[in-house]
Amino acid sequence: MWDVWRLYRKRRKIVAQADKKRAAALKLSDMVRANEIAVESFLECQRIDERIDRFLDSEIRQEAQELDIELPPLDDLGMWHRDTDQSLFLKFRGRAYLRERIDKEKTRRFEVKTLWITRFWLPLLAALVGLIGAATGFVAVWRHGK
Repeated sequence: MWDVWRLYRKRRKIVAQADKKRAAALKLSDMVRANEIAVESFLECQRIDERIDRFLDSEIRQEAQELDIELPPLDDLGMWHRDTDQSLFLKFRGRAYLRERIDKEKTRRFEVKTLWITRFWLPLLAALVGLIGAATGFVAVWRHGK
């Protein structure tokens, strides 16, 4: 996660530096240079955004694979993005879809575990406590009678 944080930080620095350079160019009334700076910073930010998307994509796809969750269909272009080297990675919408499926699977697994506890262990514990209480009562009555 630190990698994503570093990329966001780098992106903020690029935008801040570009704003300063652009303001200086506008102060000198150099519109061509100001536009060049804006385009350069936009392209650099776009490259960083792609790296962030790739990183987040690999993280969520790995988690989905560990939980045995099906990925969105590859032909759904609303969920997948093909970059310049023709590799596919999930867009924001695809990651949101996958996160929802992951949350449902985690909830299902948690409910299965808690069902095991509430259906087996709690009644067993209650019976055991009842037996201990009955034995204690029996011993107390037996001792009192002597």
